[in-house]
Amino acid sequence: MGRTGNSAKNVITGIGGQVISLVAQFVCRTVFVYTLDKEYLGVNGLFSNILTLLSLTELGFGTALIYSMYKPIAENDKAAICKLMNLYKYIYRIVAAVILGIGLCLIPFLRYLVSGDTSIENFQLIYVLYLLNTVCGYLLIYKKSIIDAYQKSYIATIYQKTGLIVQNIIQIIVLVVTHNFLIYLVSQICVNIGVNILISNKATKMFPFLSADTKTIPDKKICKTIAKNTFAMSLHKVGGVLVEATDNLIMSAFVGLSAVGIYSNYTLIANNIRSCLIIVFNSFTASVGNLAAVENRERVHETFRILSFAGFILTGGCSVALYELFNPFIRVWIGEDYLFGTTIVAVVVLNFYIYCMRRVPLMFRDAMGLFWHDRYKSLAEAAVNLVVSIVLAKKIGILGVLIGTTISSLSTCVWIEPLILYKHGFKSSVVEYFKDNVIYLGSVIGVILLVDIINQFICFGGFMGVIVKGMISALCYIAVVFIVYGRSKEFSALKKYVLSLLKK
Repeated sequence: MGRTGNSAKNVITGIGGQVISLVAQFVCRTVFVYTLDKEYLGVNGLFSNILTLLSLTELGFGTALIYSMYKPIAENDKAAICKLMNLYKYIYRIVAAVILGIGLCLIPFLRYLVSGDTSIENFQLIYVLYLLNTVCGYLLIYKKSIIDAYQKSYIATIYQKTGLIVQNIIQIIVLVVTHNFLIYLVSQICVNIGVNILISNKATKMFPFLSADTKTIPDKKICKTIAKNTFAMSLHKVGGVLVEATDNLIMSAFVGLSAVGIYSNYTLIANNIRSCLIIVFNSFTASVGNLAAVENRERVHETFRILSFAGFILTGGCSVALYELFNPFIRVWIGEDYLFGTTIVAVVVLNFYIYCMRRVPLMFRDAMGLFWHDRYKSLAEAAVNLVVSIVLAKKIGILGVLIGTTISSLSTCVWIEPLILYKHGFKSSVVEYFKDNVIYLGSVIGVILLVDIINQFICFGGFMGVIVKGMISALCYIAVVFIVYGRSKEFSALKKYVLSLLKK
């Protein structure tokens, strides 16, 4: 279908599946809140973060290997692809074994991660079920990489989102009928194993040439290159995971599981919206990799500027909506007891904005194989986040943990990532990129202030109030984008691209 067609399918399928699964997750979370104690939400967040830390064992090997496949795919070198897939399979079996071993060794120390006593029964068994769910994923999912590398991630997305919907339906039934958290987790494991088996079988049918060689791995030169990229990606992953996963751990240790449970409702909403945006960005990664392999640097840079502007439009609009609707929606959804103050909400939204605005530069870094040049950046980010979050958590609680994440991002990755991309990828000055992003952020803040003023006159409550405020936020944001950027080159190029896509 070509790069554009595959990217379009990836985006449409990903967003559609995410929206449907989001509805299912909200229904499931609502039933969860009303059938189980609030501490179970905290346990869910705590154990998920522990296993995210254990995923460091993967070391970013998957990203490095997918990058290695772009060239042989463009050249239709099936023998090379087989060898890379075999290497992927062997490495992931080792990863699964290491995660299982380390995970089991952590069992005696779990109680030290919870502030105060907990009334939850089968605490350690619950953790083991989370661990098994993670390990099973590594054993079966490696074939998904070739589907992604061929720019057809929409196929795996269909399986994954359908599985998630089925999983949520089963879990809702389990909660309503049994109120049993253990059965809730077992159903999740069974569905995930089934989905991974289906994706693996689909990849085998799509690429039958993989069965021609199931043992040979690449030669030493290629393995050395992959190892170098993997080492660089491992540093990126260590930093990224430490930043992502330590927030709930620090909250649990210094504030308590109940606070983690309340925060998890905000992250449920923000992460699902974030996932939609990541689906959009990731849908272009393989296409950008193909573009970088066959086109000149100027063409790649031009595409980057257009996608960066598109990323701003999507991220800015979602940020405005989150800030304005977070508390009104949660108040209607599960009540006043699960609300944070405006300051905490603002920092949650700021971290969401920073994270999503970084996705396009990171997508081009991964697609162009520039892992090595900023390999120590993530370690610095993680160190700053850990120190600042712990210090501030002791003084101002949850707000301090979130501010620690903000400071770590602004002091490291926000400026280093685009600098490396422009210096080693585009071979040009990054100043214009920074100017654009300052204006982007100013536009979002301006819209939020404008919407805040208008919303003071809204007298609707309940879901009607949420809908009205959402419409006002959308209209104000669209108006500002047209007024400020309507005549820009990026806007014109993006408009032309979207219209061409719709015609196709």
